Amino acid sequence: MKALHLQPLVGFGNIKLGMTRTEVLLMLGPCSTSFKNSPASLYPTDAWLNNGLRVFYSGTVPRVEYIELSRGAGFEVELWGHPVFSTKASLLIEFIELHSSLDREDPELGYSYTFPSIELSLWRPIVDSPDGQFFSTIGIGVHGYYSGVN
Repeated sequence: MKALHLQPLVGFGNIKLGMTRTEVLLMLGPCSTSFKNSPASLYPTDAWLNNGLRVFYSGTVPRVEYIELSRGAGFEVELWGHPVFSTKASLLIEFIELHSSLDREDPELGYSYTFPSIELSLWRPIVDSPDGQFFSTIGIGVHGYYSGVN
């Protein structure tokens, strides 16, 4: 299984936060789908790899604002050399807390885990089942995405 290396505040592989949509499309090729994440979205969200990689844009010129990767799309995500989707959620949280503080005020805590200083989030749709032991998505944003600090 291919591993995608995610680096908070930077990007993954050759895809960097802050790149233009045009640059991303040149790197990854045509996306498999493009959709408006919400009615208020200025730009479509682009998706590749069976919708397992989603890139969100913002700005006057569409630039990468947020990157989200999903479990079950045929790849593993590595964060600082550590597998994300095959590590139990509790252990992954402990590992990330070695690098950043968890936002313990998150109203969706249990499902959503945010680490504002590194603009990183983890999410799972269920908690109390065997599948809920692992996260479903990991995402990283530009400076200020979660922290509100630019």
